[in-house]
Amino acid sequence: MEADKLYGKGEAFALRLPEIFIPLYANDPEERVKKAEQIEAKQTPVDIEALIARHDFVLIEGHAGSGKSTLLKHLACALSGQDKKVGLPEVLEGYLPVLILLKHVDAFFRAKKSSKRSGATAKDALTWYFANHMENLLTFKILEPFLNAGRVLFLVDGLDEIRPAQRDVMVDALSNMLLRHRKNRIVLAGRPHGLEGSVVARYGARRIRINPLTLEQINLFIQKWFAYLYPGPFSPGRRNAEAMIADIRSHPATDELVDNPLMLTAVCILYHDNKDLPDQRVELYKKFVDNLLYRRFSDPEKVHQYLATLAYRVHSERARAVDRVFALKVMREVYEKGSQENEQKHGQRLARAFDELEPKCGLLRMEQGQYAFWHLTFQEFLAAVYLADNAPDFPKVMEPLWSDDWYKEVVELFIGYMSITSRQTANTIVHAGTKAEDVAPFKRWRLAGRALVDIPRERRQKTETAGVVRRMVEIFEAGTDPVALADAGEILGRLGDPRDLQAFVPIQGGTYAFKDRGRVKIEPFEIGKYPLINAWFNAFIQAGGYESPDCWTTEGLEWLSHTGARQPRFWEERRWNCPNAPVVGVCWYEAYAFCRWLTMTKPDSHTYRLPDENEWEAAAAGTEGREYPWGNGWKESCCNSEESKIGKTSSVGIFKIGETPEGIADMAGNVWEWTASDYHLGKQLKDFRFEEEIQRLWEEVLRTQDKKKIDEYFEKLREKSRQLPVLRGGSWLINPVYARCTYRFRSDPGDRDASAGFRCARDAK
Repeated sequence: MEADKLYGKGEAFALRLPEIFIPLYANDPEERVKKAEQIEAKQTPVDIEALIARHDFVLIEGHAGSGKSTLLKHLACALSGQDKKVGLPEVLEGYLPVLILLKHVDAFFRAKKSSKRSGATAKDALTWYFANHMENLLTFKILEPFLNAGRVLFLVDGLDEIRPAQRDVMVDALSNMLLRHRKNRIVLAGRPHGLEGSVVARYGARRIRINPLTLEQINLFIQKWFAYLYPGPFSPGRRNAEAMIADIRSHPATDELVDNPLMLTAVCILYHDNKDLPDQRVELYKKFVDNLLYRRFSDPEKVHQYLATLAYRVHSERARAVDRVFALKVMREVYEKGSQENEQKHGQRLARAFDELEPKCGLLRMEQGQYAFWHLTFQEFLAAVYLADNAPDFPKVMEPLWSDDWYKEVVELFIGYMSITSRQTANTIVHAGTKAEDVAPFKRWRLAGRALVDIPRERRQKTETAGVVRRMVEIFEAGTDPVALADAGEILGRLGDPRDLQAFVPIQGGTYAFKDRGRVKIEPFEIGKYPLINAWFNAFIQAGGYESPDCWTTEGLEWLSHTGARQPRFWEERRWNCPNAPVVGVCWYEAYAFCRWLTMTKPDSHTYRLPDENEWEAAAAGTEGREYPWGNGWKESCCNSEESKIGKTSSVGIFKIGETPEGIADMAGNVWEWTASDYHLGKQLKDFRFEEEIQRLWEEVLRTQDKKKIDEYFEKLREKSRQLPVLRGGSWLINPVYARCTYRFRSDPGDRDASAGFRCARDAK
């Protein structure tokens, strides 16, 4: 990494990728099939480089700045053998890395009259690429013996940075080559909207999604960053890192700014300079760009104006890079001809100015005669700035962009930028986004909603917030694809969900026939309409529930003493903490403690508790014994399971067609739900034995990801002497077979997983 492109104060220094790189994680798409007997959330996320070593092909999905490109470069660095410090999965040793940046391949297709070049082979494309972007340091002649030996790893980046037709040609050509040359490997990466067509048809079976950075990863990166800036045992690096970590934890607006590597890097740079954290994403970009330009140029406003104009013109071309002629043509729009200049002298002055500006500004880079912004995100931000500075009629300019994926980030950043300078204008544009009608998958409404979420609460107008909230609820009522529903649900949760998410539904008493347990008499009771949400569990935390012994069982206090827990395991991670999503990372003891606290504090004379598994199944399957909560037979888009492709918990109650006839939501998928029944005994228990041996074994599994330890853990859970609570309902990471009303699973009562939550029951009045 060239630090002089990023850092604007003091002496420039070189940042070595191996020293500051942190692993990125994803879930293995095949582990769930292999471990169907085990609760899927026991599959801990895996280092993506290890996943690449496991499989002959992997398709990586990640949003802007998620680390896709850096990950592939790091792997190429490791495979090159240039730095022995870089960890390398043993199975990949001896593979030749071939890193292909698709944003550079556009010129290959432009070289012929046909923009598709449908007859192009991989050999054609690679020969051109090696000549034009690798200076023939690698040639097809060198590559071919490695291909024949099955020792090539293609690393294909930027699936979203090339036109769809050209992307299909490239992917098909590479795939056909790999069919002829077995045992070679390929990794492809891009943003979600670039993962369609041939790439999904060919490689969709192993599509993985980069997980947002966890607190542990964020802390590790910050520690590495400052340790590298300030080497030595007595340097201020450690103190600076600890101070920044503490500020992030105490700064509620920062969580969405630091959960991907690009944003975290920018925050580290700004914090190093100013000891200050920004409040919103667009403010981070603005400070970052200003930090570069205002220290380096005597006329930074003019440079800023030029870069914004260039970004907008390049983005309008749907391109990532342009030639010098294009860059100088745009420069003429900003730098006017002097009164004493003719056209020739004006052009010469602009050429000199550009040659000084390009390497100095820190936002552009030049490769093989093409100029591009260092990251697409900066191109999008500066294009948004251009619109803010030049568009005469904002709602009119936005109109064709609402449903255009290429402009999605530009629109969000534009509205965020306007919120800094004109609260009224930003809210007016959001209003324009929601007042018009929309159709599934409701891209327009959801984009307006996401933009409003990024505006600080105090700068949102109540009328526009109410308008977005209303549209998100309409999306639930209309139904659409699960990913769109989940997006709408999170927008609603971040803005404020008006639904009654603490409602209970009465379940009639009587004799129920259960497949494995015969006929069972059940007294009338009530059950939560929704799984217990984060916002409600937060009330328990704020009330001191973790410090109140009266809320806990005897064994729960033993667990609490061992772990020192004071909140759910994933409580501070944005991926899991949306207010209207189910609370996860809670064990059986925590679920019980919440119910006990509710009984103690709620003035309604109810006794709150966890349902036993008979009650749970009665609520899910009804008196008629439904296979799934909605009826018999699996139906698409009825719940958040593996097939939904949401990839995490979703806001409760978004799948209206998946509710039971009685109106209970999320009884299938989303999160497994703790019950009061013991798995081996098949009866209700008031408490479950805490076993420190099991707890320590699982902590070791989390720390080491050792497969032998995982097998040992599950072997112990099969022992009939164990007291294990029953879990019901399936989850977001498991297939529909396990979401049937009759399926029962079990886990250790101290387990705190990202796919397990609970819902409350109470006795009927």
